[in-house]
Amino acid sequence: MNKTRKTAVIILIIGAVIISLFASGILVLNITASVPRGIWLQINGPLEAGDFVTLPPEAFKIPEWLPNVYREKILSEGSLNFLKEVGGLPGDLIELGKFSLTSINGVLIPNSAPMSRDSLGNDLKPFALPIKLASDEVWLVSTSPGGFDSRYLGPAKLSKCKRVIPLLTF
Repeated sequence: MNKTRKTAVIILIIGAVIISLFASGILVLNITASVPRGIWLQINGPLEAGDFVTLPPEAFKIPEWLPNVYREKILSEGSLNFLKEVGGLPGDLIELGKFSLTSINGVLIPNSAPMSRDSLGNDLKPFALPIKLASDEVWLVSTSPGGFDSRYLGPAKLSKCKRVIPLLTF
């Protein structure tokens, strides 16, 4: 086999491996602004506040008020997983604090004031607070004030969360 063919075969094999890593969920591509954009790697280990997780839409109890544009996007077959930061863990107290910011165990979370409308003009309703997280619940936050997170969807099932770390962000 000549050098050009060997190079082409190697590139094809590397491409196939990368595609299979994305298909299996080991690698996650994030293109939204709710957390840093880039490629993330799924890892094992216990979750701590500040960790990032990927989780399927069914990890949330989707609220009845949710506008159809989101309901269809979130609940459609083949919908993409969420990628969010863990703000609260089982046993934590989530409250509405000063300036309408979310408070976790008395600590205000930056950029966490719920919006009344999204960028398309749809009404948004914040999840009713206060709440103490149950043994299989986490509170997820976004680094973007406009992120769609637990402010609107409520707590997520801890058992559905998979920890991820950034490999390459941009």
